[in-house]
Amino acid sequence: MVYLIFANDIIQLMTNIEELHQSLSSYYWIIIFMPLGSFMCFIFDGVFIGLGWVSSMRNSMFIATIVFVCAVSLNHLLGGENLGLWLAFWLFLFARGASQLTMLQNSQYVMGKVNSQG
Repeated sequence: MVYLIFANDIIQLMTNIEELHQSLSSYYWIIIFMPLGSFMCFIFDGVFIGLGWVSSMRNSMFIATIVFVCAVSLNHLLGGENLGLWLAFWLFLFARGASQLTMLQNSQYVMGKVNSQG
């Protein structure tokens, strides 16, 4: 949110090189949307570590890696722009969080209640 409001000021504090200012303007939306698409995986890392679900974390990384490799391959086929690599990284983080959410929802832990058979 801070970057959304003060983007030009923050960039001006970092550098006074005009070419870099122009270059950063094409990545502005990535800086805004990266936290929105990736917060879930970082939150669920703590949950999964707390629950001791190391194998589930590994599985979510495997799923996210497949998504990343597909996105990078598609980016390469379409010309290999740097913006495509950032999108692939965003998709990696989003796929990781979404897969962790799905694993958590499909587990025996639902709404704070533990299944007595677990």
